[in-house]
Amino acid sequence: LTAALAKLQPGEPDLRREFLRQGLENIDLQHCEAAQIADLRALAEETGEPGDWLNYGAACYCSRGWPDAIEAFGKAAHFPGAPAEDVARALVGRGLALSAAARDEEAIADYTRAIELPGSPAKQVALAFLSRGIALDKAGHSEEAIADYKRATEVPDAPAKPVAWALVDRGAALHRLGHSDEAIADYT
Repeated sequence: LTAALAKLQPGEPDLRREFLRQGLENIDLQHCEAAQIADLRALAEETGEPGDWLNYGAACYCSRGWPDAIEAFGKAAHFPGAPAEDVARALVGRGLALSAAARDEEAIADYTRAIELPGSPAKQVALAFLSRGIALDKAGHSEEAIADYKRATEVPDAPAKPVAWALVDRGAALHRLGHSDEAIADYT
């Protein structure tokens, strides 16, 4: 097969890539087996495309492979000419992996970059505010965390899920600070 692939004419579709991609079409990135993760990595290395690195990073993150997730999301974030949506997804994903690896300062920097990235989609901005708020809260910076949770709820066209989580997390932070009425309002 390798010899046959080497003989393909330039400009022809790369069969190895096609076989890898076909084998990965319907996998659940949240529940990958080790062999599937290895195939995702092989495809990402073969194509170098940000979308393939994002998929590999997501599978690594979901299987708690923090160093591999950090590496994969980093490659997607720094891909020349990558669309803002891919870069934002990569920065938020790497931030989550960094945070899970107890590297909160680096995570906060990635969330901030995703928030400030021109063209970053509303979903990624809301997730970045929410995630940065969680990291700040974890570091004991409750007031800054509350501000980020509030910002997450104010992102125009943000999906309901990150907004709801921001309200829950802001309510918890307010409750810890003794602002029970405001916490109840957020929970409501």
